[in-house]
Parts: sequence; C-alpha cells; structure tokens
Amino acid sequence: MKKDNKNAISLIFHGEEGKVLIVKRSDAKESFPGFWSLPSTYIHDDESPLEAANRLAQRKLGIDSVSLGRSIGSNKRDKGDLVLTMEDFEVASFTGELKLDPDEYTDLKWLTKDGLRKLLEVEHDGKMGQCCEVFLASP
Repeated sequence: MKKDNKNAISLIFHGEEGKVLIVKRSDAKESFPGFWSLPSTYIHDDESPLEAANRLAQRKLGIDSVSLGRSIGSNKRDKGDLVLTMEDFEVASFTGELKLDPDEYTDLKWLTKDGLRKLLEVEHDGKMGQCCEVFLASP
C-alpha cells in the first residue's frame, strides 16, 4: 500500500523576552486534541509555504497576513498511513490582531522554549506534535 506524503508548516511568532506564541488545539481536532502547540497547517498541493501560512493566519488566527522569515528546521515522521514532513518558519511580520477561531484553537500563551517544555511535560506527559519537536530541537 502506497503511503500518502503530506507537507505541513508551523509558524513561530516572536514576542517579548524570547517568548513565542503557543496555541491550545480545540478538543474537536482529530490529531492532538486539547494539546498546546505552535499554530500549524497542512500545505495544500497547489500552495506555497507562504500561501499556506497566510491561509493559517487568516482562518485560524484571525490576522490579515504574514510574511515568513527563515525556516528553523524540519522533520519527517511516518504516521502509518502517511508520511508527514513538518517545517517550522519564523514569522518576520504580520498585519492584524490575533483573534482565534474557537473551532481550531481555544487559548493562547506566550512562552519561552523552557516554558513550553515545562507546559508539555505537566499537561501532556511530555508528548508533543511534530511542530513542537522541530522548534524545541532548534538552536
């Protein structure tokens, strides 16, 4: 059986004092429901990473647009029926104000890397999605 290959991106919004935006996934999400994560989405076949980032920004975060900075890394994971490649991008700038779509994300926090590690350990026994793995492994 041929496995489906998918690409996804996550966005790293930098805040003050080395903090980044972390969102809590809706309990209705199919994968990692109720988990804290970076904002992320699949890249559709006809999209560039920038187009996917702007779709994510508009639909899930309620902001108008983003411009991407550098990629901080990626990884590939075999999930049984599909192979997912996740790439984390820094957000260089954005326009608009954050307004979460509650069907996607129910809360947000600004945390340091250490704060995110601790949150994932306390709330999820250290379990995390690929986007957090890439981010936490980055320098």
